[in-house]
Amino acid sequence: MFAAAALDRLPKYAPEEINICAVVDRQIHADGVLGDLKVKVDSLCDIATLPAPADNSQLSQFESVHRSITQQLEKLSAACNQLLAGPSKVQSSAVQDSRDMSMNIIIFGVPEHRDPPVWRQSVLDAVHHAAGRAVDTDDMFRVGRYTADKTRPVIVKLKSTWDRRLILNNCYKLKDFRDRVFIRPDESVGDRRKRMLNQMKSRAERDGKAVSVVNDILTVDGIDVFSLREGRILHHSSC
Repeated sequence: MFAAAALDRLPKYAPEEINICAVVDRQIHADGVLGDLKVKVDSLCDIATLPAPADNSQLSQFESVHRSITQQLEKLSAACNQLLAGPSKVQSSAVQDSRDMSMNIIIFGVPEHRDPPVWRQSVLDAVHHAAGRAVDTDDMFRVGRYTADKTRPVIVKLKSTWDRRLILNNCYKLKDFRDRVFIRPDESVGDRRKRMLNQMKSRAERDGKAVSVVNDILTVDGIDVFSLREGRILHHSSC
């Protein structure tokens, strides 16, 4: 019905592809595919914009509470193990951790008084007498509970380590003080027992006694008299 003068002007598709029915079928199929894709995309967008489920937050809170309870139980278990290991060990470690004793001294023999400024002034007088001059203090307090028949020691916190050294070196001057007081360095239980062991050892050696220290136990003339762990060893005579 027609003739082409140039082949490059002919359509690039076959005659069946321009059939109107085939075109309509392909359009319907494409519309269906696009509709399915739109539904899926919309559902994904809705899920992304939804808030986090309440169950997840409650689960997170439960896990946090569970971790906190577990940590508290572990601390309680550790404390129980320390108590089972021995009360003296717990007490000594607690004392060492709670106070800095590098600038402290302990004064014994200061009379008790209901008015704190009175016994505090007695402490200052004793310290000044030992040092030979005025000494600045940061704090002072009694140790232990009050009892009518006992005089509690006083811990004095100084402001200078030099003042502490001066007072301890000159504490012998307190023999001329009006009250019968004496001063010692504030020490941990372990340090105090080491000092006592060395003093007892030196005294026994001066007296010509047989002295030995084995496993932190001081033995004098074959008798255990002092232990770094327990302190003085008392011997009860059997009747």
